Amino acid sequence: MVDQLARNLAHKIEAGEVSAPSNVTVDDAYKIAADISMKSWQRFWDNTGTGRQTYALIPVVGTKVTFPNSRYSGISYSRMLLHDTLLKYDGYRTGISDTPQCECGMAVETTEHIVASMTPKDKI
Repeated sequence: MVDQLARNLAHKIEAGEVSAPSNVTVDDAYKIAADISMKSWQRFWDNTGTGRQTYALIPVVGTKVTFPNSRYSGISYSRMLLHDTLLKYDGYRTGISDTPQCECGMAVETTEHIVASMTPKDKI
């Protein structure tokens, strides 16, 4: 709907039916449109009911995600962002594991549990 309104206004400006402000450049218009778009996207991201695992890790839209050079680590990182790891919690949630419990017996096997139980040497 917004695209259609913008297109109609652009046609009216081109036809001379409406005059555009002379002090607004095309670059200014792009910046304003980008700002409106980012704010709209952020509002949607803040209020949607899906993607909450990813939201917990990346709450601000437009955040640049840097992936590691190691392909194996990059795949693991992507799986964590998508809340689709090969850990027992996700397997139990999707029906491919009988239990969400970690082999340590102390907690549910989630990304948070695994990272918290790692030694500093393991995290490097």
